[in-house]
Amino acid sequence: MNAPHAAATKDAPADLVMKMQQDANSAVHSTHPILDKVTQNTHEVVDKLVEAAGSTATTLSDTGSDLKKANARISIK
Repeated sequence: MNAPHAAATKDAPADLVMKMQQDANSAVHSTHPILDKVTQNTHEVVDKLVEAAGSTATTLSDTGSDLKKANARISIK
C-alpha cells in the first residue's frame, strides 16, 4: 500500500513543474495579442506626437520669422 503512495509522491514534483510550464505557456499565448495591441497603440501615439512636434516647430519658426520682420519694420520707422 505504501508503494503507490511513494510513486505518486516521486512523480508529484515533475507533474507540478509540467503544470507550471503549461500554465506559463498558456499565459504567454493569452497575453501575446494584448501586447501586440499595446505595441500598435504606442506606435500610433508616438507617430502623432512626432507629427504634432513637427507642426509646432514649423509654427514657431514661422512666428519667429514674422516677429523678426515686424521688428525690422518698426526699427526702420
